[in-house]
Amino acid sequence: MTVKKYRNGEGWTERERTRVTLSTPPTAEEVKAIEEALTYHAAMSDPIGRARAFCKELAGEYAQKERQAMKSDDPATLAAVQEGKPEEETPEGVAYAVLRRLDLADAAASRNDMAAVARFTWEAAQLFTFAAIRYRWETHALRGEKIARSAEEGGRIMRERTLGNITPKTEEVLRYVAAGHSYQQAARRFGKTKASVSKLCQRHKDLMEKFKAEL
Repeated sequence: MTVKKYRNGEGWTERERTRVTLSTPPTAEEVKAIEEALTYHAAMSDPIGRARAFCKELAGEYAQKERQAMKSDDPATLAAVQEGKPEEETPEGVAYAVLRRLDLADAAASRNDMAAVARFTWEAAQLFTFAAIRYRWETHALRGEKIARSAEEGGRIMRERTLGNITPKTEEVLRYVAAGHSYQQAARRFGKTKASVSKLCQRHKDLMEKFKAEL
């Protein structure tokens, strides 16, 4: 038996396909592999199937343990398993919530309760959509925060290179005096004494000249 994977389609319609060529009768392991592949492709052919497959990767192991603990009818076992339940606000927690509602939808379908199937499926879709939107928003938000931090840090470095290690308040006082205002006016405006403003300007004579030249 030869198994070959290839891609078919373009853009949004592009899909991975599997071609199986039987030169000899397949073994039991090969039959199982084929069945698993067919099940996977069937699941991935609809939105709910894709959501279930994605969420299983994140929280499928815990969901399976909880299912088995519930079937055991042992409260102690169930409590021990639920101690490891993913937190609600984490990707794993949302994935578990989606899987839980899909399980409830499957159980309702077995009872032929279509109203419950619709409700639990709708809730699962809402949770999955919310998680996808939040993931995309947080990705852009964190990227924007990083860019803002980088710009702020770059501005600080450039400021230190051109003005030295002075505070924005000191720069404001120096620029105010450089613009032609008296020490007394600066003292009243910035809540300082005339003497302190004078000392500040004397200490940064080079910057005073620079600010005057910029006017």
